[in-house]
Amino acid sequence: MKFTDRSIKSIRPTGKRFEVRETGRTGFAVRVSTTGTKTFVFIYKINGQKKRLSFGTYPAMSLNEAHLLYEEAKLELEKGNDPALIKAKKSQLEKNEVTIPELIKLYINQYAKVRKTSWEEDERQLNKDILPRWKNRKAIEINKSDVHAVLDTLIERGAPIGANRLLAVLKKVFNYAKEKGYVTNNPCDEITPPATETSRDRVLTANEIKTFWHQLDCTNMHSSTKNALKFQLITLQRRKEVALARWNDIHGDTWVIPAGTAKNKKRHDVHLSQFAKKLLIEAKSYSKDSPFLFPSPCGAGSKHIRPDALSKAVKRNMETLMVQDFSPHDLRRTAATFLTKSKIANRLVLSLMLNHSQGKSVTAVYDKYEYFTEQQKAWEAWGVKLEEIIA
Repeated sequence: MKFTDRSIKSIRPTGKRFEVRETGRTGFAVRVSTTGTKTFVFIYKINGQKKRLSFGTYPAMSLNEAHLLYEEAKLELEKGNDPALIKAKKSQLEKNEVTIPELIKLYINQYAKVRKTSWEEDERQLNKDILPRWKNRKAIEINKSDVHAVLDTLIERGAPIGANRLLAVLKKVFNYAKEKGYVTNNPCDEITPPATETSRDRVLTANEIKTFWHQLDCTNMHSSTKNALKFQLITLQRRKEVALARWNDIHGDTWVIPAGTAKNKKRHDVHLSQFAKKLLIEAKSYSKDSPFLFPSPCGAGSKHIRPDALSKAVKRNMETLMVQDFSPHDLRRTAATFLTKSKIANRLVLSLMLNHSQGKSVTAVYDKYEYFTEQQKAWEAWGVKLEEIIA
């Protein structure tokens, strides 16, 4: 068969894989898969062994492009070289040429966005601390000393925990690179996190909650930031889940946190107490046409507030807030502690409210729905209790 676009399109799948060779081009063929995918191939023999080299699929690759690749491969074969080995070496050389900016883009788009709800934080860290320093470097060039130098920079600027976080991200980036063949070793292997971290147990007192709540209005924080912090305290949810909340996630008395947003990758239904709904009325008054409950001050409502912006705002306004040494996550812990101490919720109900992983058993799924009435009552009771505290 003489290949043309028309003749290739006329080849129909048969349910079995087969090949159609082109007349006048020895070894050049179209391989048709069981599902009908058509791939240009070169079938040849070298050292007595039959081999097959794939060029690309049709129509993503044009017939002219495939013909050119075939001629190059045939020329190598005539020189005594194996075209498949030539292609493999060329592919590896191209992988070795991957730059850090290219690797970061691949990691974010092909790995982080697919597997991590916190991919935006990965992107922020890499853009801030890695790209400026390694923008002209190839991935394969980076060694352990380079990694230590970056971490030392963060420690020197007073961010040892940030250095830990960056190391964790870099390990994932280079594990991805190693899996894809861009590097042979992970330069982050055997590097110990620079800072020793301890679990926080900070819980605000009732007086501190009241002070925090009212002093928020004395800060220069944007309205989105203030209300996001209040909403986190009322609902007990994570800062990222609050920051990414959309108006179309609100269904009457329920805020549905999608599986893609939730930390444990499971949809979470949060009952909105009367107090929570009062706050949302205020939030709606300034979010206007934004799809987000708490839009970023930048972007004219098209972007949500950044999760890390909540932590930075608290840290920056600590003196004005008149409550020391606390973070947004401590608000979640504080609310949880008050619920158990006040006997508003037992540990199982509280765990479900916090959307802690319950395992995959039938019992776990049953518990989630069986106890939602108890969760609703607990959220309402916490709303009443919180209003009493801040009165």
